[in-house]
Amino acid sequence: MKLKNKIALGSMFLRLLFLLVFWFTIPAIVKHVIYKNIEKTSLEKRDLFKKDINSKNVDNIDIQDFIERKDSDEIFANFTTLHSEFLQFYQSKSTTSTPDNFVDEDRILDHKTFTFRVLYHDFTYNKAHYILEIGKNIEEIDELITSLHYFLLLFMVVTLVLNHFAQTIFVNYLLKPFQKLIDTKISKENQPETFDFTTTNSSTTDFIALDEGLNSMMHRIQGQFKNEKQFIANVSHELLTPISILKNRFENLLNNPSLNDEAMDKVALSLKNLNNLKRIINNLLLLSRIENNQYSTFERLQLKSQIADITTDLEDQIEIKQITIINNLTHDYQFKGNKALIHILFYNIIINALKFTTPQDIIRLYDNMNDGIYSISIQDSGIGMTTEQTKNIFDRFIKINIDQEGQGLGLAIAASIANLHNIEIQVQSILHEGSTFTFLFRK
Repeated sequence: MKLKNKIALGSMFLRLLFLLVFWFTIPAIVKHVIYKNIEKTSLEKRDLFKKDINSKNVDNIDIQDFIERKDSDEIFANFTTLHSEFLQFYQSKSTTSTPDNFVDEDRILDHKTFTFRVLYHDFTYNKAHYILEIGKNIEEIDELITSLHYFLLLFMVVTLVLNHFAQTIFVNYLLKPFQKLIDTKISKENQPETFDFTTTNSSTTDFIALDEGLNSMMHRIQGQFKNEKQFIANVSHELLTPISILKNRFENLLNNPSLNDEAMDKVALSLKNLNNLKRIINNLLLLSRIENNQYSTFERLQLKSQIADITTDLEDQIEIKQITIINNLTHDYQFKGNKALIHILFYNIIINALKFTTPQDIIRLYDNMNDGIYSISIQDSGIGMTTEQTKNIFDRFIKINIDQEGQGLGLAIAASIANLHNIEIQVQSILHEGSTFTFLFRK
């Protein structure tokens, strides 16, 4: 999973957790504050009621009459018009006072049930013990809390969606330098000679440190790569001279009539091994020149005719193995490249197909033009390869079949030539069925 997706998921989880806590706590806090306000108001009304009674300053005649009658079976009740509040009191049969307490109770008024928050208060007046009830209708409050829950739920959804889009934009902006680092210095860069050491602009110190670290690492890789190539080139040049001297001496020995047959066979074998060594050195020199961009002459090439020339050059080997090459190249595609290297590129692939294709079998050559991308495919019906083998076939000195002659450099040279010309090579292979090498020429 990408870093920005992990950040988005983690942030969304935290926001959702926060909003859920917010969704549960805010209505509870609002309800608590409202209830506290109701209780405060009820206590103030209680104090005012007791003050008026004790000072005998009771404006309500009904209350005065009720107190004077001292009827223990009678209840005095007073409700507002819309039943939002009520006050009632009556004589208590118990003489024990209890602390004030608030209770949520349902009361039936006009055949309807209402929920009230009721204050119960015990007091004594004229040696009579009374219970005072002051109630506040809380149904509207409960409806308000329910509406608040729905509103907060809607608010949570909208906030999550908007915040997600805003964060996605911000994270993409924040990680833009990081993505640029990956594109320019990691995923799209394979050749040390073309490393891009341009500093990536960023205000994030972590990305600046990463950029500096990558540049430092690429400088080291580039230096080591140059030293390695220079070493191979120098060693190869130094080896060619003694090899040429030894070759001349072995050839002279073959012309010596005094040697017996056994000695002649040994000299011939040594000369063969020497020629193989010389070919390896020449191939390494070729690789070194390609990777050092020493082939700077590029010209317009007609790929169809150049591949036809290669198949003509290989007619003897094709005839010996009794293999049929079907050339279905139909596009007259022109490509700017080095003629000698392009010849080596396709020669190595076709000769490789000849090696692994069984006698009296077929090699097909065909091309295609799709969305401006020209492709040439070389398909054989040889021994094929496993998926693991196809991953390493372009490495140096890798041989798929150790019984076949060769140094394991042909495909490595082909890959280097393709990289020099920005040609993409795709390989598809099925074990015991054959392989297909496809070359993509992008404009």
